[in-house]
Amino acid sequence: MTKSKNLTSARLAGVHGQEAEPPGDGAPPVLHIRCFGGFTMTVDGREPDWTSVRPKARAVLRLLSVRTGQWLHRDRLVEMFWPKLAAPAAVHNLQVAVSSLRGLLEPDRGRGEGHVVVRQGMSYRLRLPHGGSCDVAEFERAVMDARLARRLGRWREAADALCGARDAYAGPLLPEEGASEWVVGERERLGQGAAWATATLAELRLRQGRLGDAVETAERCLEIDPFRDSAWDTLIRAHDRSGQSAAGARARRRYADMLASLGIDPAAQRSSA
Repeated sequence: MTKSKNLTSARLAGVHGQEAEPPGDGAPPVLHIRCFGGFTMTVDGREPDWTSVRPKARAVLRLLSVRTGQWLHRDRLVEMFWPKLAAPAAVHNLQVAVSSLRGLLEPDRGRGEGHVVVRQGMSYRLRLPHGGSCDVAEFERAVMDARLARRLGRWREAADALCGARDAYAGPLLPEEGASEWVVGERERLGQGAAWATATLAELRLRQGRLGDAVETAERCLEIDPFRDSAWDTLIRAHDRSGQSAAGARARRRYADMLASLGIDPAAQRSSA
């Protein structure tokens, strides 16, 4: 398979998590979902009335949103949200939660006929009908495209995909969930993906001689992950190449302070570089 076909195949695997419509009457609602920096959802352009939905059901919806298009088994869901209940009661609570979500998102459909929160066997998922969007799905698609384009040496396409990932990541995943067990790992995984994307884009901009963009993007990376050495290196080199010696000196002091906070001697770090 050619390089062009490889990249095209990856892009055709899905567009921002959208899916073709199943047969049936009535168009499903258009959803726009944001999980980075705080959860928001609009249904056909309007925000739902969340007062009718219990907190646990909202948490289930947030998890399904993060995993848009992916099947999640019933046992995993009840273990995450009702771990202290006996299985029959936990499963009942999940069914009630799903029913309330379907009533919220598609109030005009009959019971069990929802086209958004769907079930297959003992698994559930959130479908994203055509015309909708989910920032996590967009971000993960952009990171995947960027990694593939980078491996193929297609730097313009890699840069475009990296910009898409940077723009989709508006902040930590679902901060309102706090340290909930189910979200911590996802938040870390996606945050590391965002740090990789911004650090890689900053380095690419430096290679292209776009020094201002390199500085801005490296700083963005360090907001996400202040311990990423490659971003510090890019930031310092970009300042040096642009003749901004004072800014470069400040960046070096900030980097030294970061290393010291980790118990690392900056002098030893420089000698091993």
